[in-house]
Amino acid sequence: MRALDKGAARRHWDQIAASYTGHKEANRDYFDALKALFAAALPEAPNWRILEVGCGNGDVLRSLSPRCGLGLDLSEEMIAVAQSRHADQSHLSFQVGDAENLPEDTPYDAVILPDLLEHVSDWRRALSQAARRVRPGGRLALSTPNPLWAPALYLLEKLRLKTPEGPHRFVRLKAIVQCLQQLGLVIVNAGNYLLVPKDLGRTTAWLNRSFRKVPGLAGLGLIQFAVADRPSPKVDR
Repeated sequence: MRALDKGAARRHWDQIAASYTGHKEANRDYFDALKALFAAALPEAPNWRILEVGCGNGDVLRSLSPRCGLGLDLSEEMIAVAQSRHADQSHLSFQVGDAENLPEDTPYDAVILPDLLEHVSDWRRALSQAARRVRPGGRLALSTPNPLWAPALYLLEKLRLKTPEGPHRFVRLKAIVQCLQQLGLVIVNAGNYLLVPKDLGRTTAWLNRSFRKVPGLAGLGLIQFAVADRPSPKVDR
């Protein structure tokens, strides 16, 4: 399969950086659900040092209120937006960084990858790089769109009802889980969430809670979400 053009991806995110927050506000239900999933996956976030890879405007990282947080993004313009948007948060910092070539650093308590893997040229390398930055006993959490939603997402983008994605290629959750296991991480949770990504009234919340319990519907959620831990070394007694 042909690799995605990293330069084209960088140019795309540079071009939409100024309007990116507006796109997110227009799809607030989706991004609120995404933030809630990461918050539930990282209950110790306020005590943790967290790395976000593919941070965009930095809102997901800020929502976790980490003790210390670093956001990396390939786009210089997007990083400028994040730095300006969260300038009042002294515990957060944002830098230009390549998901497939992360800088060596002290391992983090948690590494998060919100909707990133579909945008990189080599998602397995990006996942390997992220896993290496998780300390023993720490956690990795990620989200990526369900490939089954590709036609609907394409249509919504053409209708200008969602964020323009630029170069991207969807990745199946099963392959992600297999890769995490090969990297030596232990799967804590992996599944699909958010069957209805827009608030349509009283039944929306119920549908989004209940569909995962119904055979045949559990794999239809828009968000593929995985959480994995790096095991702590065994201590001989």
